[in-house]
Amino acid sequence: ASILTALTHVIGMDPFSARLIAITIAIVAAYFAHRRLTFRVKEPASFLQFTKFAAVAAAAATLNYAIYAGLLITIANFPPLAALGIASVIAMAVNFVGYRYGVFPKPEV
Repeated sequence: ASILTALTHVIGMDPFSARLIAITIAIVAAYFAHRRLTFRVKEPASFLQFTKFAAVAAAAATLNYAIYAGLLITIANFPPLAALGIASVIAMAVNFVGYRYGVFPKPEV
């Protein structure tokens, strides 16, 4: 939300391009945060793991962007931050399921 706001209000970028940039930055930051904080992964990061993470993130980001754009296009004067919030909550659920079961599964005990 901070990056989207900065790009749209400070730089004056259109909300569609700004959202694509914000999503890209969020995916990279989220990979490292989820490894450490959410799923507490002990083994070193790998390119394969990041690729899986990026694939899940890209799928959820596509859904996120589609919902975001759909709200802005179909509802006149819909606030971009409200569209961001709605789209992000839905994508968050998709991300968690994909990350838990496809990228960072619980280790066998």
